[in-house]
Amino acid sequence: MLGLDYSGGRPRGAAIRAAGYGFVVRYLDNGLSGRANLTAAEAADLRAAGVAVALVWERKLLNQPDRATEGRAAGVADARAAVAQADACGLAGWPIYMAIDFDIPDYAPGSSDPRAKLGPCGEYLAGAMSVLGRGRTGVYGGFYAVSRALDSGLATYGWQTAAWSGGQVDPRIHLFQRVGAITVDGVECDVNEARKSDFGQQDGAGAPGGNDMAVFLKNVDVPGLYATQDGPLVNGVREEVGAATLKAWPGASCEIGLSDEEFTDRVNKSKAIEGLAAAIEGLPARLAKAMPVGTGSLSAAQLADAVASGVRAALDGMSQTTVLHEKTSAN
Repeated sequence: MLGLDYSGGRPRGAAIRAAGYGFVVRYLDNGLSGRANLTAAEAADLRAAGVAVALVWERKLLNQPDRATEGRAAGVADARAAVAQADACGLAGWPIYMAIDFDIPDYAPGSSDPRAKLGPCGEYLAGAMSVLGRGRTGVYGGFYAVSRALDSGLATYGWQTAAWSGGQVDPRIHLFQRVGAITVDGVECDVNEARKSDFGQQDGAGAPGGNDMAVFLKNVDVPGLYATQDGPLVNGVREEVGAATLKAWPGASCEIGLSDEEFTDRVNKSKAIEGLAAAIEGLPARLAKAMPVGTGSLSAAQLADAVASGVRAALDGMSQTTVLHEKTSAN
């Protein structure tokens, strides 16, 4: 599912939905003059329109050091202010992404400790986590900032930007911010991809969540390499598999399956399988329409055949790399 982030205005929730976006990540603070931070009225409008809301805090000050480099005390102060603002917007208890919005250096090149490599930014996140708790702490930044924060247990949620990432994507991230901007309802916005059903939107209005599960395309030639997760399945296909985001790797063998991480309690496995089977029927046509085909890539027809055969194999044999299971409810 695709969503937006923005700070230069407040597009209406209805306009966001009409443009085809299902969620937003909104600033509790951006720190710069003229920026439109989240308000209670905006949060209510978004949620009433079925737009899910996730939260980010970034204190930018002109001619000042990057806030995330100012250590633990800054992280504590910012997290406390972020909590107060989230509460004022009617979003008490929401997870909050703390921003490391610059090309982070390796602060400890001679060390293998991911926290040491984060330097003062690690202490900033630790301070924020002491206020938010680990379960509510997220991090925004490039590949190394997010990966090292997740590696060192300083964040539960990861929002990675394509900037400063060198084409690398951590498979654990919850959100991915694309390069480039679009305009929605007169406001310039960045486009984001939801890589997990729970990305900090809490109640998940209009977003994949609850008893949903996501479909993924896997490159079986390169362990750990996945394409963007696609729409959820509940009692059938809610969003068309392959719409907008499936891509091929040159010469790769692909298979499709259900992400283990996306299963929640009370999922009916047989209905999930029925949903996948129904998705296969229209998959080739959807892929042919939605997938950009470049030089050296698999053709749309080749990828469609690969995906369809992969799904059939998964349904027939439940291969070791595509496993369907149900989590036990903690309740």
